[in-house]
Amino acid sequence: FFSELEVEDALIAGEHQSLTTDKAEFLVERLYLDYAINDSLIVRLGKILTPVGQWNLIHAQPLVWTTTRPVATQNLFSEHATGIMLHGNIPIGENNLEYSVYGDYSSTLDPKKAEPPNFDNALGLRLRYNLTDNLLLGLSYADFALMESPNIRNHLVGLDIAWDYQDFSTTGEIVYRNNEAPFNNQAWQGYLQGVAPVIGHVYAIGRYEFFDQANDQFGQVGVLGLAYRPKPPLTFKLEYRFGENNKDLAPDGLFASLAVLF
Repeated sequence: FFSELEVEDALIAGEHQSLTTDKAEFLVERLYLDYAINDSLIVRLGKILTPVGQWNLIHAQPLVWTTTRPVATQNLFSEHATGIMLHGNIPIGENNLEYSVYGDYSSTLDPKKAEPPNFDNALGLRLRYNLTDNLLLGLSYADFALMESPNIRNHLVGLDIAWDYQDFSTTGEIVYRNNEAPFNNQAWQGYLQGVAPVIGHVYAIGRYEFFDQANDQFGQVGVLGLAYRPKPPLTFKLEYRFGENNKDLAPDGLFASLAVLF
């Protein structure tokens, strides 16, 4: 059994207002039960992080390099799914192929919804394979309806890559979604991010993002930042985000955060 429970916006201070807890919200990020039949097949029941790409599965702030999240990792699909998932590892060559197959019925099974988009129901698949010790490739597919438009089926395909060399790393994702709506029925979104050591425990981060939008404008974003990790569970982050046609999904600004994993 595993659970991840959160309280968001527990204490807020803003311009012309005192400290307040009025916007505090309790969230169930994950809540599931695993039953291991063997090494190749595990049955999972409950609420999970939707297995699309890499970022959505490891998006806890201490584990990612930036305070801001790429648009492509949350805009075209629900961050959570509730239902049943079969997952495991299948030996192929010298490495294992990791797979996840899931069925979601969030509209019935999840009484506590996060911010939209939210699944009404969904079927999906994710595959991940290490070509080498440093190179990982992933493929995601999902067929779903959203609670905001339960009569429209969406079809999403995603590719992701992660490459590490010593203290350098590169990650990227690209997702494509189309649906049966008469307008705005397809969208491409993606990002490419690089991380390089600067000195000691300080790292430089650069990211490029692109995203189709409902207003038919093509958005682009650049992120330049620094991260200081004195110890693995602790990260200080500072970054600047800027772009074009990006004010709705990823507005310009300076962002900073302190994240602790415990």
